[in-house]
Amino acid sequence: MTLSLEGFRLPLTPFALELDVTLSAHVTAVFGPSGAGKTSLLEAVAGLRHPQRGRIVLSGRVLDDAAGGVRVPPRQRAVGYVTQDDSLFPHLSVAGNLRYGAGRGVARKAPLGEDRIVDTLGLASLLDRSPATLSGGERRRVALGRALLSAPEILLLDEPLSGLDRPLKERVLDHLLKIKAAFPLPILYVTHEAAEVAALADEVVVLDAGHLAARGAPVDVLRDGTPGVLKAHVLAAPFLVFAFGLITRGHALPKWKSGETPGKTTGGSLLGLAAPLVLSGYALQVLTGDALRKGMGWGHTAAGVLYVLGYAAHLLKRSSAVGGEPT
Repeated sequence: MTLSLEGFRLPLTPFALELDVTLSAHVTAVFGPSGAGKTSLLEAVAGLRHPQRGRIVLSGRVLDDAAGGVRVPPRQRAVGYVTQDDSLFPHLSVAGNLRYGAGRGVARKAPLGEDRIVDTLGLASLLDRSPATLSGGERRRVALGRALLSAPEILLLDEPLSGLDRPLKERVLDHLLKIKAAFPLPILYVTHEAAEVAALADEVVVLDAGHLAARGAPVDVLRDGTPGVLKAHVLAAPFLVFAFGLITRGHALPKWKSGETPGKTTGGSLLGLAAPLVLSGYALQVLTGDALRKGMGWGHTAAGVLYVLGYAAHLLKRSSAVGGEPT
């Protein structure tokens, strides 16, 4: 099963999504920063957008051909699409939402049947419930089941873990891995989280401002990411702390009299104690989140994290209780 975008051009703002690529991996991650054109690509494959130029071909079946005037309607594309907001029908039960998916199949049976899909996604206990009573993770599972029951030839997932807390992400990710193991259909998976790419994808394509910036096995693409932005973030951390010290005129890192506890210090001194933790925490978030989302290498990220942790430890040591008047 292959998906080809041949001479594909889709005008966006402020750039155009331009691709000439054939994808054949079981799970292909579409990776890159926000605004790179990832969701627009899924919308084009689903038939919600149409290219200004070029063709979209799914396993030899032409879905779009700008020159030939071909525009297959979304219902006839055999595409299962799970959007970021899951788009469940609030007036239908979980069972009703699933049946709606089954009714959209293009004259084919679902790959593994309704019972198998319900079992794979753990939906049996939810069938009589309303979408309003479901957790975020449960809603995503129902949306996945509805898409699978439409008997798609390809499954499009647009950041299915976004907006979920860590425990829910882990549960939904486990179900995604079950889908990958149980269903042979190809999956196009949009994300900006490197951890999801590493866990699920067989191949990754990186989009940047509408262009293909990199392509390959996840371990290679994540390892070979550009470290320049990461280095800038690492170097910024100590400058942020230094700037805070200047602003507070040297009172950000207080010392106490012998036997005095931080609880007896002024609010300004306590704020000074918190500064290294807050700023280092911010830097860690940048390093482990933003840096990896941009495809930075794990080695560079680990080095940056150790750097910031060491710097925070140094500041906290300076802030420990020592003899002398507060300064």
